[in-house]
Amino acid sequence: MTAKGLLLDREKKLILCFYKPISPSELIKSSGINNNFVNCALRNLSRENIVKCFNPGSKTGRIYGLTSKGKNLRKELVKSADLPEPVNDDYIEPSNIDWKLYGWITAGKGKREYLRIMNDYSKIRDGTFKASQIFTRFRYQGIKSTPRTEVYRAIKQFIKRGILSRIAVGKRNVRFKFTKKGLLISEILSA
Repeated sequence: MTAKGLLLDREKKLILCFYKPISPSELIKSSGINNNFVNCALRNLSRENIVKCFNPGSKTGRIYGLTSKGKNLRKELVKSADLPEPVNDDYIEPSNIDWKLYGWITAGKGKREYLRIMNDYSKIRDGTFKASQIFTRFRYQGIKSTPRTEVYRAIKQFIKRGILSRIAVGKRNVRFKFTKKGLLISEILSA
């Protein structure tokens, strides 16, 4: 199958949207194509061995990426297409990622934003942060009016799943830090 061959224009547009492993909802946002067509196209492209699902057992938060055939096809499309906006030439596929966990983060409400802000804040500081600092950061960046309990609940879930670790400072103070797995996931989310 060549880039000019058997693919529909909307399928070509979807393949160009793959610059990293991505969820169907992110594909819909970035391509502007109808939800039903995206799901149907992903099924067809996976049958053609162009796209693969990294976590097929998950009901929500499925993550799709390109196969080697898909990567070659994408390179061919980038070279041959006259695109109104620039497209990333590279396809980023990090290794050693827990795709089920990554899908859980992308499927949840606000989890991606929480991790992005925590990652940004930990880069500013010494790599650690307090929950209250993150809460104020949410308010400062105006993401949404997030109740304090929601931030604490998210931190608790991230600790449970091994994304954050708890660091005791003194008798009562607790700070949080990203684990290696958490850093890897937060970096690909911000890419």
